[in-house]
Amino acid sequence: MPLETPELSFDDRLDGFVAAFGLTKRERDVLEALVVSDDSVQDVAAALFLSRSTLYRHIASINKKTGAASRVALINFFWSWTPQD
Repeated sequence: MPLETPELSFDDRLDGFVAAFGLTKRERDVLEALVVSDDSVQDVAAALFLSRSTLYRHIASINKKTGAASRVALINFFWSWTPQD
């Protein structure tokens, strides 16, 4: 009988994802803001005290590290990702 794997808490998922893909502290902040908010890119940038172009640079870096093709793909990947043992 397969063991039930407990659902990861948001913080555990975020920490695991950041560690698995080698994201920086700032990239972690950007990722967290993207996956928890429905705000526009402009509002996310303002909340993080970043210019839009800097926010896009961080997103591009995260996408490169994770292999995601877009911001939407990154968010979907984050929520479907499971840590490897």
